[in-house]
Amino acid sequence: MKRVLIADDNEGARHAARKVLEMAGHEVIEARDGSEALVLAVEHKPDVAVFDMTMPGMHGHEVCAELHKRTDELATLPVILLTGVEELMGGALAAGAGVQRYLNKPVNPRELIDAINELTS
Repeated sequence: MKRVLIADDNEGARHAARKVLEMAGHEVIEARDGSEALVLAVEHKPDVAVFDMTMPGMHGHEVCAELHKRTDELATLPVILLTGVEELMGGALAAGAGVQRYLNKPVNPRELIDAINELTS
């Protein structure tokens, strides 16, 4: 079982991801936005994070970059970025934000589980 931090401002998307990941045997921590994700990451030390690209206030790649600056432990946190806007991904990956993978929305549940398993094995 892996501890997965999900940050998405869309409540339905968070709950759908939670259901899929819990059925796969993972523990899920939910954040409503980037600021909450930062607090929960420090508090819960997840094995992997899944961030929505476009959240109010702080986009997913900005959360990722901030986490990677904070502590040695979080500097290696694998991050999956979710987006419905694929052209934004090149900038996030090129910016060195620490994003290891991105998946397009709507997310295929099997792809999400496979990506988490691959990044945490």
